Amino acid sequence: MPQPNYNFRWFRDGADDSEIPAELLAAALHSAQRAFHYAGMIAEHTDRLGERLRARVPVEVARKYVLRCRPAIHGSYDVPTTLGYEELVDDHAVEHAAALFNAVVDAGRQISNQVLDELPADAVGRAFLLAVSGVVPPRGSGWSLEVRGNDAVSRVLTEDAHRRLEDLARLLEERPIVERGTLTGELRAIDFSRKQIKILHLVDNRELECSYSVDEEISLINQRLSLVHVTGRLIRDASGRVSSIDEVDKIEPYDVSPIHVGRVDTSHGQLQLRRPLTLELQQDPDSNRQWMSVEYEALGLLVTAPTRGILVDALREEIAFLWEEYVMDRQTELSPGALSLRAELEQHFEVVANAAR
Repeated sequence: MPQPNYNFRWFRDGADDSEIPAELLAAALHSAQRAFHYAGMIAEHTDRLGERLRARVPVEVARKYVLRCRPAIHGSYDVPTTLGYEELVDDHAVEHAAALFNAVVDAGRQISNQVLDELPADAVGRAFLLAVSGVVPPRGSGWSLEVRGNDAVSRVLTEDAHRRLEDLARLLEERPIVERGTLTGELRAIDFSRKQIKILHLVDNRELECSYSVDEEISLINQRLSLVHVTGRLIRDASGRVSSIDEVDKIEPYDVSPIHVGRVDTSHGQLQLRRPLTLELQQDPDSNRQWMSVEYEALGLLVTAPTRGILVDALREEIAFLWEEYVMDRQTELSPGALSLRAELEQHFEVVANAAR
């Protein structure tokens, strides 16, 4: 599979095609980069998007789905771009993200609701549609944009594409939004006879009721007026706010205790730290405690998740990924920065056992 390549050409009837307002160019390329970030989230994390209460791009997606510009073609204002890096040439998620972008651009040219079937009905799906809309020249500017990808199909977007993509985003928003996910709230009351609890969802300042299992009763008694994570089936209203939660899978305490990084399984063996490593959890101030993250600059780690347990799993997955890509892969030529990261990984970890099968 070739790397996804795009050529963006701005033109206006009767105008010099070799010039374009800097503001228009910067806004369009910024929106295109955001669109590919959201497309990458959809391509790679479809099973986890239900946990997202807003369209926040994970750091691993931002690093991977980079839209790189090459020198403009002489005599025009064509800007060739490449999505990702050469080592991702066989990555099917990148191919999927490019296909999603093409489908939404096509939807901007002709009214069609078919693309909605491929997008999640949540904040990420809507943000993706609106990001592609941001690539379109502004209303009243007189400019048009031709987008040409690996398939060599010429897709011309006029100002009308704004309205079409905004209408699709509105349709996506109006669809029934039912998803499995986790939210954090303050445990307000316990109804022992009905086996239900009442929590205050901090984002919307709304009280929600949900059932709990007998096994969780003792734990809940000790959590009264404390924060808890509730994982289940979230039902949102037309504004995107959680209106109710049912089919609860798990209720767990809000735990921000430090993470002691233990052994990490990889496909080439089990990693053990050469010296102890403890990481402090950080709370996202903009999410009303719906997200927590952990950062370790020496290894370029920044991981975000809704609960401590999921965060620990994601942290281990990220370390395993870095070990496979930067230490075990000796075929790919690395940049000086990547070589420095490899050295840091080897200073932090050693292989102590074969991975469990």
